[in-house]
Amino acid sequence: MNRRLWFLLIFGALVLAILSSCGQVITLPTPTPTSSKPVMRTPTGTPSGTRTATPAPYTPAPTDTPTVTPTPIFYEVQPGDTLIGIAHRYGVSLASLQEANGIIDPRTLSVGQRLVIPREELKQTNMPTPTPLPATPAGIHFARMSTGGLWCMGEIVNGQGNALEDVLVSVRLLDESGRVVMEKSAPVQARIVEPGKKAPFVVEFPNAYPKFSSYQVVVLRALPAHHGRYYFGLRVEDVSGSETDKGVFSINGKVRNVGGEDAVDVYVIATLYDALGNVVGVRKAPPSNNVILKGGEAPFHLNVMVGGGPVDRFEVQADGLRIPTPTPGD
Repeated sequence: MNRRLWFLLIFGALVLAILSSCGQVITLPTPTPTSSKPVMRTPTGTPSGTRTATPAPYTPAPTDTPTVTPTPIFYEVQPGDTLIGIAHRYGVSLASLQEANGIIDPRTLSVGQRLVIPREELKQTNMPTPTPLPATPAGIHFARMSTGGLWCMGEIVNGQGNALEDVLVSVRLLDESGRVVMEKSAPVQARIVEPGKKAPFVVEFPNAYPKFSSYQVVVLRALPAHHGRYYFGLRVEDVSGSETDKGVFSINGKVRNVGGEDAVDVYVIATLYDALGNVVGVRKAPPSNNVILKGGEAPFHLNVMVGGGPVDRFEVQADGLRIPTPTPGD
């Protein structure tokens, strides 16, 4: 083999080796980039014990019906009543009736006077212990106050045949185990709740109210009403209302006395409702004059704080008393 051929063979081998090495492509796996910031994920559920701005309308945890403490019996003295006659009616002694009411001279009894009937003697005579008459809470709604506290608003519906007075409502906040962590009570806004009617209430919890998971609304007291002191001749007319400022609902109208007597201590009670029928605002205030003579009228203007909403409808009722009839000799 001559020198030229040898040179060509060596040169060809070198070229082949270089081409073979250039054809091999090595692909490295691309590393997954990492971030120094944690990944934020939206939780799929509400953390246990977390309270939103409006805890309602979650449903209270099932609990046993609370045992209601028996309430005292009250009696309002009517024309012609005597203390001994009232004592006989309820099966109590005259002495105990006098002692319970601080009465020294039974002859000083006056119409409209409210007497407490001693319960201990009632038990001895095997009379049934009085308990609140049937009344149903409805329209329950919770709202935060601007001061940081909590409002529980609602209404009591009188679904039975007797008018009720002195209706007292208690709202209990319960934790996850059903334990009462706070309880507050308040009377309904109306003095009397007639059969088939309703009256709103507002129970206020302070700034330091605890977290809660459910609640109970309990009627602590509801007594049979004695109609002698209440005035039923008031009618609300020419009512209009609208939201004037954010969170304020303005209501205007007048109260007319269409009955046969003068009315005193007159109040107007407004209740705001949302589209679900929940109570989102309550206000009680007197009209321009809280004494309305027979055939007279008095205008009113109410600014009601809205604790929810939007306001779907509202109702206004008037509440007044009769002038007590003097007894002979007064």
